[in-house]
Amino acid sequence: MSEMRPRPAGVFSNAVVFLATAVVQSRPRFTEGPESRLLGPYLSCWDYWTLVMVVVEFPVHVYCGDINITESLDTTSAANPIGDYYLASRSPAKFVCKMPLAAVQEEQEKPLTGQYDNEYDSEEEESQASRRRRQSSWRENIGCTLSLLVVTSIVSAVMGALLASRNVDLDKRCSAYTSQYSPVLKDVKIKYDVVAFNGSFKAQTIYRQNASPEVDAAWEALGLDSRAGVIPLSEGPASGLTPHHVQVSEKHGGGYFVNVEGMHHLHCLNLLRKGLWYNYDYYHELGEHAFKNEEPILRLHVSHCLDTLRQVLMCNMDTGVLGQVWYGHPEGPQAFPDFQSRHQCKNFEEIRDWAVALQAPPAEELPVDYMKSPLAGDVMPGDM
Repeated sequence: MSEMRPRPAGVFSNAVVFLATAVVQSRPRFTEGPESRLLGPYLSCWDYWTLVMVVVEFPVHVYCGDINITESLDTTSAANPIGDYYLASRSPAKFVCKMPLAAVQEEQEKPLTGQYDNEYDSEEEESQASRRRRQSSWRENIGCTLSLLVVTSIVSAVMGALLASRNVDLDKRCSAYTSQYSPVLKDVKIKYDVVAFNGSFKAQTIYRQNASPEVDAAWEALGLDSRAGVIPLSEGPASGLTPHHVQVSEKHGGGYFVNVEGMHHLHCLNLLRKGLWYNYDYYHELGEHAFKNEEPILRLHVSHCLDTLRQVLMCNMDTGVLGQVWYGHPEGPQAFPDFQSRHQCKNFEEIRDWAVALQAPPAEELPVDYMKSPLAGDVMPGDM
């Protein structure tokens, strides 16, 4: 006869069967009769471990004599023929192994006269034996329960230690997931810290004050005017660069010219500041940087920066919320947005230092052949 394999079951359903079985144990059941052999009024310790093995998907089989009765856990019919044997319907807490079918038929044909002559004489002895079996089963099940608790605790401790040992760097993973790769992610240990924004409406920081050398120095200290630097050719493809981008000639080591995007965004914000109506005249008279150009070019430069910042803010949409606070007013307390909010911020200073250190020498100091000459397909249209 081919082996009967247990029907696959999900971990959840097996766990339910296991828990239900533990409850059934509290109700002792006995099957008596000349044609039945009781495997146990409760689940034995071996039965417990069988169910545990099923829960973790081990191929456990329960045998009644030479017959595999593992599938009988799901039996709902009154009788389940299996070759020359048959199994009675049973709960998961009790397995009853019937005699061979031929033996049962032979037993049923016997006359009833004299069959139970001594039944009442042995009733007290059977009752005592039943109590002994019940007490023995309870002791066995208590030992199994305690052993299961010990094993479960050990497994939980081991799994917890394994998970803790992984030391997942969430800051690194978050920055890599939310940013285009660049050597910055490899060279700088990105960290996130809570920073309280200075959103004061009237108290102005140095970055908000009217144009002056001191204000310009504060903005320039942010690294926004740092020159392009060079990264290795091997870092180009992962950083989104192609052979069409400007490169250093092989004679001078090769590589790609790059700027850190965050520095460019600050450059754009600074240009918008300079273009504000109360600062424009000051910088127009200085005639430096973007203000060297004619008015139409300057306007295009400013609008380019404006739209770049729009896209950056939309791409990195801040999902925080602004509450409101009460502030004094001659007509009574008024509600006003609370701009003193807190944010998870990257370690800007380290990123800025990386960008500044990456800078190539000023253009006037570079050799004439420092850049690799462009190929025909590398030159973009002039009206881009």
